[in-house]
Amino acid sequence: MATGTRRRYIVKMDLLEDARDVAALATLVQRLVNESGNPEGFDALKWTTRWLNSPVPALGGACPASYMRTPEGRAQIEALIARMQSGAYC
Repeated sequence: MATGTRRRYIVKMDLLEDARDVAALATLVQRLVNESGNPEGFDALKWTTRWLNSPVPALGGACPASYMRTPEGRAQIEALIARMQSGAYC
């Protein structure tokens, strides 16, 4: 495989993995919204995408997306989202 082709393949695989991670978080968010109240009209994927790219006080002002590159970081973000359901300051 040529170097350029290999690089494009790696980039595509990274994007696919990122999309899968965002979809998993959106599924978690939707489940929490369903459990917490009225999910009608709530777009979990849109909310999750916007939230991932916004500064979050509980992360010292960092964007959650910056944590998504490692399994530990993703676990932190999932835990943070779960705490939001209880009304914890995030």
